[in-house]
Amino acid sequence: YPATTQTLPGQLAAKHLSARAYVEGMDEAGAAQSGACAHPSPGASDPTSALSASVGPYATFRNPFVYFHSITDSAACATEDVGLSHLASDLRSARSTPALSYVVPDRCHDGSLTPCTAGAAAGLPPAEAFLKRVVPEIMRSPGYRQAGLLVITVDEAPSSGEYADSSSCCGQPPFPNLPSSGTRGHGGGTVGALLLSPYVKGGGTNQERFNHFSLLRTIEAFFSLRPLGYAALPEEKAFEAGMFLARPAR
Repeated sequence: YPATTQTLPGQLAAKHLSARAYVEGMDEAGAAQSGACAHPSPGASDPTSALSASVGPYATFRNPFVYFHSITDSAACATEDVGLSHLASDLRSARSTPALSYVVPDRCHDGSLTPCTAGAAAGLPPAEAFLKRVVPEIMRSPGYRQAGLLVITVDEAPSSGEYADSSSCCGQPPFPNLPSSGTRGHGGGTVGALLLSPYVKGGGTNQERFNHFSLLRTIEAFFSLRPLGYAALPEEKAFEAGMFLARPAR
């Protein structure tokens, strides 16, 4: 996307708030693309796009920040789009924890049925191991305990198996950079989202249908930001206020 396209990190920076992406596998040696803010040159082929065991665990498509020129053309990209190894030190204090953190697993832990490397385990067990390692680390952190919200979700439903769902979800519009035919240009079926926070009462459920733009709109509402892109469509809505407590749960 061109430099004129606004982004959530850009909105936060304008309010002197920090945002950081923690992308697993990006700082591992031997990856087809490696290092902070790793991405192919604009217009060049992406060596990480092939879902094969030869390209390593990091994949550009797991790192949405590097699809925006306003981020990759900035010197800040090298410090704000980093590997997962940086998360632990940032969580040590509320002051060092970004206002917005985007944490994403590599191809070895994303739940895909395609092994990330030859002989590696695939599917849900590695994804569960990732969550068991990262989620407690976040929930123990001072920033989370003070006023944090952790949202755990996935990009799309399984395309095969017992829970397969290739339908579009929640009236989602076609994406501008994907084919318009079939469901590839819309949402990827119905998935769940788990909200963990001192401001969320445990054990509750909500059957209202939201989509990923609803999540974006909710985040922007928390920070009093103007909705961007599809999050600004009239039919999009933020998560219901009743899902959150006025005071932290004890």
